[in-house]
Amino acid sequence: MSKASLIVVSILIIVCSVLFLSSCSAGGSEAPDAKPAAPAQATAAEAADENTAESEAEQQSTAEAEAVPDSGLTLEKLKAKAQEHGYEVTPVEGYQLTDSIKPEDGFNLHYVDDNSDAFVPVFEFSSSDDALKYAGGVNSAGYNLCIVNGRFVTMTGTQYGVVTNDAQADFLAGLLESEVMAAPKISGSPVIPPAGDYAGACKQIDSVRNVLNTLVNRTVLTHDKSAAEDKNFSAAFISFNMLSSGNLMFTATLNEDEASRDAMAQMWTAFGVTDMKIERSAPHTYELTGTRAGMETPFLIRCMFEPSSGALRLAEMDGDRVAELFEYVPLGGDTYAFQTISERAVVTYQGGQITGFTYSLLKSETAVYSLDADGIYDKTGLDAAWVTSAGEELFEQLITYDGTILKIYAESFFTGSRITADINVPQNP
Repeated sequence: MSKASLIVVSILIIVCSVLFLSSCSAGGSEAPDAKPAAPAQATAAEAADENTAESEAEQQSTAEAEAVPDSGLTLEKLKAKAQEHGYEVTPVEGYQLTDSIKPEDGFNLHYVDDNSDAFVPVFEFSSSDDALKYAGGVNSAGYNLCIVNGRFVTMTGTQYGVVTNDAQADFLAGLLESEVMAAPKISGSPVIPPAGDYAGACKQIDSVRNVLNTLVNRTVLTHDKSAAEDKNFSAAFISFNMLSSGNLMFTATLNEDEASRDAMAQMWTAFGVTDMKIERSAPHTYELTGTRAGMETPFLIRCMFEPSSGALRLAEMDGDRVAELFEYVPLGGDTYAFQTISERAVVTYQGGQITGFTYSLLKSETAVYSLDADGIYDKTGLDAAWVTSAGEELFEQLITYDGTILKIYAESFFTGSRITADINVPQNP
């Protein structure tokens, strides 16, 4: 196998087979994850690496400003303080540490309240600099925010940079006599269209989509902490997972290199797909066929990329019916159009940040967008009016952002509640 093939194989093998089967077999919009999806392909991983590097630099600056100088704490004092409050303290054995900076010692605090039952690590590092560097890496990963005091670090769980259990966070901050660090600023990799190939377009999509979902979810989750019930999206089980596509994720390394495509086919086979084939029918045009595990009928996925415009289209066919659709079109002026089987969006993305967007999601019972009648692969001039043309009464979600105010109209699939809110978004959240 070529060097390129080995690289693709090593990246793709990280992907969870359960996620593969569930996300690829479904069409249309999926139920959102509780946290940002981890990168699952080479291009997304590269983007994540760039984002992490940027976030770590920003977080390091924030950490230096926020961390409390060592106030004479010791690990034994912290253990005793936790036990005085009735919490069990256990060794940190079994805690997986993959970071290059590792603690010298620590313990697990068994935190229990009405909302959680978790073992929270408390670490001691050799220096305050190491503690800050470790905290910066944890914060940039997006699942926790750290609390630092000198050489000591603990952490509390988050979603999109928003603390999920305020009582736990308050207790841990009191334990370390410090504060929860600020979440890294929302930013992604710059996008310079047109991309060079299908994989490059997927990388651009991943950058814009990650920032879009983080911006909306961080804003909403912060809003919900103090919102009245009739304005509280979380209370109505309304969540936001915009422009998701399992098939796009699992085709994200497609390109003109035959060895790379062969490696991708081998990975699909490893995850239970039989008779897997990837055919290049024309330049930058591919057909993927096979039969997923547990399914009787084979699938057909068509993937296209237009080098002159940077546009991308993915369509999974079920006979004559389009089971999944994803389209991406750079419109010029740092503006990008997206369409799935039930979503439309026009997003302005400059220098790794979103400065404005309009997004709509059709109700589940509404007729989906048609590949033939509504396809945008070769279209220009798409704007907010195009996004909202179906009419508000047909939307489950309608969201706009002008750089300052996030306006949301959303209907709960579970409760039928309809919520509208205008939320002020802090600059550089």
